[in-house]
Formats: sequence, C-alpha cells, structure tokens
Amino acid sequence: MDGKAARSSRVGVELPTSGGGEVSTTEACKAILSAAVEATNPDAAAKVRGEKAWRQRYGRHLVGSVAQGASDAAAAVKMARAGIEYAEMHCTFTRGGETVALHKAVEAFAPRCAVSTATVHGTTPGSGLPDVPLGNGVNETGPLRYLSEKKFFATAKRWAAEGVCEGSALSAWEWVYANPAAWRTAFADTVFVVCGAGAAMGPLVPLLRLGATVAALDLPRQAVYDRLAAAAKATGGTLHAPVLQEAGNTTPGCNLTTDIPEIVAWLADLAPGKRLVIGQYAYADGGDFMRLSMAQDAVAQAVIRRRGAAEVALAYLCSPTDSFVVPKEARVDSVGRYAAWNVAGAAQVVINGLSRGAYMQPNYPAATAGTAGEHVVNCFVDQQGPNYAMAKRLQHWRCVAARAEGVVVSTNVAPAANTKSVTKNKLLAAGYGGAQFFPPLWVFPAETANHVMALSLLHDLFNTASKSHRAGGSPNDLFAEGAVHSGMWRAPYRLGSILETTVAAYYLNSAKYPLAAAGVAAYAYRAKL
Repeated sequence: MDGKAARSSRVGVELPTSGGGEVSTTEACKAILSAAVEATNPDAAAKVRGEKAWRQRYGRHLVGSVAQGASDAAAAVKMARAGIEYAEMHCTFTRGGETVALHKAVEAFAPRCAVSTATVHGTTPGSGLPDVPLGNGVNETGPLRYLSEKKFFATAKRWAAEGVCEGSALSAWEWVYANPAAWRTAFADTVFVVCGAGAAMGPLVPLLRLGATVAALDLPRQAVYDRLAAAAKATGGTLHAPVLQEAGNTTPGCNLTTDIPEIVAWLADLAPGKRLVIGQYAYADGGDFMRLSMAQDAVAQAVIRRRGAAEVALAYLCSPTDSFVVPKEARVDSVGRYAAWNVAGAAQVVINGLSRGAYMQPNYPAATAGTAGEHVVNCFVDQQGPNYAMAKRLQHWRCVAARAEGVVVSTNVAPAANTKSVTKNKLLAAGYGGAQFFPPLWVFPAETANHVMALSLLHDLFNTASKSHRAGGSPNDLFAEGAVHSGMWRAPYRLGSILETTVAAYYLNSAKYPLAAAGVAAYAYRAKL
C-alpha cells in the first residue's frame, strides 16, 4: 500500500497509525521525518506535516533535513536520535492478537518455538584475497573476468581519478590488501550476520570466498536456501541458517518482520565469545521496505542488549540515489564539469532551455553556495518513491545514533549496479545503459559492487583508525568517506534531471529503437512542462 490509508490486521511489524487507527505510508513517512526535524527546526517540521504533494516533493524535505546537520554534528545526532526513537515507539509488533511498541517486542513475546541451526561447510579453501570479478565490454557489463590484485588496483585508481568513487574508497581497499595481519585474526573470530542473504546486493558471496563464517537470514524457501548452500560449498567459508522447529518444518530460514523473538534468541546464543556483525541488506517493495528496515533494526538492537555493544557491530550499504553531505572537492569537481564548454556543454544549454530548466540541471545549484546546503547532493530518483527513501533514511539515522553511542558502524555508499531487479525493467535498464554517455556516471556489475563493498566492510571493521571506530568528528563522515557513488556526486547534472535523457541516449546508441528514443524524449518533455 503506497499512501492509502487502511486499518491494519498485519501480524508482525507495522508502521505508525493515524489517530483513527489506520495505516498510511504517506502519513507514516511524514510523521517519522517531522519527528526527526522537529528536534532542530520546528518550522521545517511543520512544513513536512503540512505537505500536500508528498509523493512529488518528499525529496526536498529529506534534502533539507540533511542540510540541517551538514555543519552541526550535534544537530545531526539529535535529529537521528529523534527520528529513530519515534519510529521505534510508534511502529508496532503484533502476535496472537496482542500489539506492543516495536522496541518492546522481544521482551513482550517469548520465542514460540525452538530454533536449530543448519550448517554448510565450504569445500574449497582459499588462499589470500580472491580475484575481483569485473565485466568485459562496454561499460564493463559483459561476461565476468577476474582481476588480479595488480589489475584490480589499476582499475580502481582509474575509478578514483575519473570521479566514480572517492579517493578514500581506494585508500580503504589498499589498506585491506596491505595489512592482512591486521585483520585476519579478528576476521576468524567474527560471525557476519547477513539479513537478506539472498539479496542481489550484499557481501555474502565475497565473505564466503574469504573463508568467513556467515549467519544467513532470509525467507524459509527451499530454493533460496539451496542457492545459498551451493554458494557456500563452492568456497572456504561456513554458512549457518536458522531452522524454526514448528509443525514439522525442516526448511532453513525466517521472516524478519514476523519472527523477531525467534531470530533474536538464535543470534543471542550463536557462536558464544565471537563478535557478531549484523549487516542489514534485506529489501522489499513499497511500504514493506520500511517495515523490513525497522524489523532488521529491532533485531540488531535486541541482540546488542543481549550480547553487549562490545560484541556486536552494525553494517549497512547506502543507496547512491539519496542525499548526502559530500566532500568539498566533490562539489568543486562537479561545478567545474558543468561549467566546461564542450559539445556536452553546448547541448546542456539547449536542452536545459527547451525544458524550461527541468533537464540537465546543475548537480549543486549556485543558490546553495555559502548556505548550509552548499555541500549537500540530491541524487533522489522520484521513481523510487518516498517509502524507499524513508527506509534508507531510517538506516542512516541508526548509523549516526549508534556511532554516537560507541557502537562500531560500517556504512558505505554503494554503486549503482546491474541487478536483476533493475535489468528486468526495460526503461530502467536503458537508463543504466545510457549512463555511460554522461561521465563520470558508471554502473557496476553486481558481482563487482558486492566484492568492493566487502573490502570496504573489512576496512571499516578491522582498521581501528577508520571512520567506524573514530571518536568525535562529523557523523557525516560515516557516509562521505569511502563512497563508491558511481560518479553521482561529481557528475555535472542532478541525477533526477537526466534520467529520460540517458534512456534516449541508450536507444539512440543501440540503433535498435530510434523511434522509441524520440518517443521517450517527447513524452518526457511534455511531462516536464
């Protein structure tokens, strides 16, 4: 349900309800965001609550909230705590006809059954860091090849030089390769909990290839578990999965939104004496993503209470299509690209003018110079919708709040990737395919993205000088350092203002659908008027 109000009879996690007991994702989003913003800017919070065109304007309110904490670390932490605490208290968990606030679910409900463990041991021990998968062909999207360390770093240095990622990401990967003794022992004493183990984006396979112990949480579907088990067997890693002992069930897996007490009990007792890294990578469509985001958070917080903060770290992947405070040099690079006079520069003047300023907008508007939003990038894509944006914002807030409380937190901006969920949509696939004509935009093969983000995770967890351990400083460093943003931060144009253009560029280049390209351009032009 997207924005429509209805009474909920949902078992498990539910979003905040209105005064009449109805659930509306629009009202839930506005209530949660306004609670966060209220902590530092009551006037802005009132505008969020009063927004009548939420579906079209949610981005500007989220960008505004990022700007509020851009230069004030205390304000950023205060907002994060207010937002996540409101969500914890007003989201609910229902079982057996009884409903409690989500953060009380584990205390209110005992596990309904015992939970055993299914374990798969890999049969292919590795030696050292595995080669990095990368595609062949245009935009490196063809059949995979595997790069040695030398070839990988030659490629990674090109990414950094061209603006596909920040230089700090390259430095993180270099640390992992240069300091195996600094992380290998601690790595062996770590269990990586992967929520959404079957997701297209996540570190499960790269971690198993490194020989890690992974606790996989995904739905109890035999096909999903068989795929995960086969992946584990082909590596030197170990895979654990929960098996709920009820009604003759033998299928490993769990439902994160309904089985929270059982999952927490299982994780609390798993691998005593070892550190758990709880990675939150599960995804669902629409409002269910918000529910899933809060469910993963409830599990993580309950496990921290059971095992202690010293034995638990948190891990996330940020979407590049979001809003962040970026390094100063990223803005400077972007502004310079926009001002450059070349064929693209001539085209941008024409297209921007014909569309009345709707297309090919500057990534960093001149009006923001000298303001709190000067170094805030807006990479929101309206088509993804407010539910997706708020689900990710809830994770950002937890990162900031948890790090302020001393919890080790790894969170990194991951690149746009050619996952099946994207490529099955012809228009989205075309937009990704056309991104190559708008440098430095670069779309990664999913396997490459997962591998490099796993390297970033290792750096964050085991380098005690990393942002994930560092005391003080700006909470925005959690997201700015190590970002692999696919060039979105340094591109000359705001991402949302070139989507239709990238689609047209793809079709024109492919020479398969020239009329479709013209149709897309004409439709998009009319839609913007």
